Amino acid sequence: MVDLHGAPGSQNGFDNSGLRGTRQWFANTTNTQRTIQALETLTSEFAQATYNNTVIAIELINEPFPYTTEEADTLRSFYQSAYSAVRETSSLVVALDDGFLGLQTWQGFMEEPDYQNVAMDTHIYSMFDNETLVLGYTQNLEWTCSQLDYLLSSNYYHWTIVGEFTPANTECAMWLNGRGTGARYNNTLSGAYPLAFPGDCSTKTGSTPAQWDADYVDFLGRSFEWQTWVYEQASGWIMWTWKTEQAADWSMQAGITYGWIPQPIWNKTHG
Repeated sequence: MVDLHGAPGSQNGFDNSGLRGTRQWFANTTNTQRTIQALETLTSEFAQATYNNTVIAIELINEPFPYTTEEADTLRSFYQSAYSAVRETSSLVVALDDGFLGLQTWQGFMEEPDYQNVAMDTHIYSMFDNETLVLGYTQNLEWTCSQLDYLLSSNYYHWTIVGEFTPANTECAMWLNGRGTGARYNNTLSGAYPLAFPGDCSTKTGSTPAQWDADYVDFLGRSFEWQTWVYEQASGWIMWTWKTEQAADWSMQAGITYGWIPQPIWNKTHG
């Protein structure tokens, strides 16, 4: 799946959009039109036969963040216009990000028969909210299982995928909350509500798992297997991310190398 990760003006104000601290995409129709033009270019490129169907979906925009009902309506209108632009040249799956609004918000929107090959994408992370950040390993896995009905109820209306997740249970990874910022987990993130019992990030992330204890490595393995099993009950998953420089706990490549991600990938080595 190829997604448009950053849109002109920033669709969310996060640095992963290319512009941190300001969010001008919703207020500027020129920006939304430029976004559609970018999608037309992406589609004409990746729909070519030379790709041999390795690209099967175009996601219209990554993590748009509407603040108001009016902005949510703008996003819906953009999705419909962008879908039409993609369909002019391709029948590729069109993926819609849930925009932090929850999957149920999109039930009844852009469904068959008027819209074909539409998928919903939601991103599931447990470390960006203090209530789930402080969960122990077993509680964290149970929270993963609690997502099952949520995903299945959406999957009835659209193919529903978890387009981002990680086995890790903290946001200690370098730069994850933005370059030059800290982490909630150890109370170094400016402006975040402090944890009563902060943790030690040095034992949870880094370029290799050399400093981690066996319990954490075992948790990463269980977390990957439990999450992928749950997400496959809907329409599947894409892990964030394949490769990192200073955050092996978020790296699929490192997980395969060091063994907490099984080979073959569908093995359930923890039962």
